[in-house]
Amino acid sequence: MPSLTFWLHVSILSILVLALVRLNFRLAVIVLGIRPVLPFLPTSRRVTKAIIEDGVLANKNNIVDLGCGTGTMIANLASTYTSASFSGVEHSHLLVWLARLRFLLTRPQVTIKRGDMFAYSVKEADAIIGFWISDFTKKLLPKFEQECKPGTAIVSNRFRLPPSNQFSEKKIIAGRNKIYVYIKK
Repeated sequence: MPSLTFWLHVSILSILVLALVRLNFRLAVIVLGIRPVLPFLPTSRRVTKAIIEDGVLANKNNIVDLGCGTGTMIANLASTYTSASFSGVEHSHLLVWLARLRFLLTRPQVTIKRGDMFAYSVKEADAIIGFWISDFTKKLLPKFEQECKPGTAIVSNRFRLPPSNQFSEKKIIAGRNKIYVYIKK
């Protein structure tokens, strides 16, 4: 059985890694040699609160976060939508590890997978959430048009999807942030 000293060292190391990622992810990229596909930008609580208040996810059972990072948005949403299941997809090994650690004992309805958001199937999703840059929204739109069923909600933090006659669009304002909500027709 591991000693108390061992667990103390593991705890300190875990806290240091979490602090390094939280305080300065760019330093972690340099030190660990990890090159993320997207910059690590957690979604603010203000944005998540505005999404919850809008109610767009209220009746959704299967919510997918494409590019979930450390699972910040999932954590905030899962505490409100306790009956929904959440899947997070992230490319970075480090961020996947941190997200899994976050949900290890607290949220059984959350699954975090390492993978490519462009290859991940969203056919079963009731809602898709993300903080994508405009180049990614252009690449994701054909996927959403092909795979999303009618009624699927897509929530994009700050960046609009290109125009599509397959989706209705509305905007939510949260302080200086714009959140774009799309519903598949």
